[in-house]
Amino acid sequence: MLGVGPDRPLTLDAATQTIATFAHSEYLQVLAGGGVVGEVLLVASGVAVVTALSRRDPLAVAGSAAVIAFALAGTVDFVWQLPALALVAGWAAGLAARSPPPVPPCPVEMG
Repeated sequence: MLGVGPDRPLTLDAATQTIATFAHSEYLQVLAGGGVVGEVLLVASGVAVVTALSRRDPLAVAGSAAVIAFALAGTVDFVWQLPALALVAGWAAGLAARSPPPVPPCPVEMG
């Protein structure tokens, strides 16, 4: 429930000293390392990203597709530890994020 901590071997069977270095699923790896608290934080950050992805223009749809592919890849591979992939996923989420509301033009004083 509490996790073993980051970058520590996962003991699968203490009697036979069977250990695993990686869970090969990013979600299981976070659960094993950070416990329930780590998993709740991961889910909360995922919910925050999903709520920000609401635009429907072609660039936003492409960014959303890249974020979905990144999330699905995390279920079957231990890929989120590569900083370059995390940066690309962040850029894709930024492309797909909600655009700010338009700013009304400033009135010009006639003098």
